[in-house]
Amino acid sequence: MDRMGLGCVLVAVVAGGCYDPAPREGAPCSTAGDCPSGLACDSTGRCTRAPGDAPSDAPRDASGDAPGGDFVDLFSRADGPSIGNGWIEKNAPTYSLAGGEVVRIETAESYRDNMVYRPASEDVRDVEISLRVRFTAIPPGYAQIFVRGAAATIAATDAYDGYLLYVVGSRADQAVLGRQRGSVFVATLSSFPLSPPLDASSTYRMTLRASGAQPVALQAKIERRENGAWATIGETAVEDGDATRLEAAGTVGFAGNEAATYVYDEFRRVLLAP
Repeated sequence: MDRMGLGCVLVAVVAGGCYDPAPREGAPCSTAGDCPSGLACDSTGRCTRAPGDAPSDAPRDASGDAPGGDFVDLFSRADGPSIGNGWIEKNAPTYSLAGGEVVRIETAESYRDNMVYRPASEDVRDVEISLRVRFTAIPPGYAQIFVRGAAATIAATDAYDGYLLYVVGSRADQAVLGRQRGSVFVATLSSFPLSPPLDASSTYRMTLRASGAQPVALQAKIERRENGAWATIGETAVEDGDATRLEAAGTVGFAGNEAATYVYDEFRRVLLAP
């Protein structure tokens, strides 16, 4: 990934938990019975506000009932170079499916080209996304997810506009929530520590949410799977009121730098109530 050359001014930092837009109910639970923050899995395998019975362990792949709706992809399809299920790969081949996971193919392109995203017909503004990740080596490489990827820029060579959460690739104890504009390196809105540091034997979940326009409220979190439950190892929340903020709806997805040191699984998109 490009070296830091940051010139962004953080307009406001909000204490964790101060901003909590409501996730949309009714999304499918994960195979482990997980739901976005503020929801619990009921006996039907759907996320609700009230705690329910334990979910079924049967594997599921599902998508929203309408374009831009809630969506979950477990990538439980045949191995091969195509990710399928409507995903668009900006610089194929960069990823492949193997064993029900998205595997990174090491290439020379930057994180602004190594992107996988949903079609423009599914663009959303107020949304929470999450993605499971496991690291095959430490240092971990720049695993990342993004929201509000602008349709006008998402296919441009070595450029795009959007908000992203990424792991600092040369370290195992730091993550960044930032704003991407064009072909310059991402502007940091918040850099936050991870404790304990990432390792190559655990499963992690990266979560990013965006809501509103003036300002844009953002939250980011990284969790580790521990004893059958998710434990937060780092989180942050900011309000972006800068003139370069991204107010419009956009696509969502995942990306990475040149290294092939991370494997992705279980992508989720949940609409947030305005």
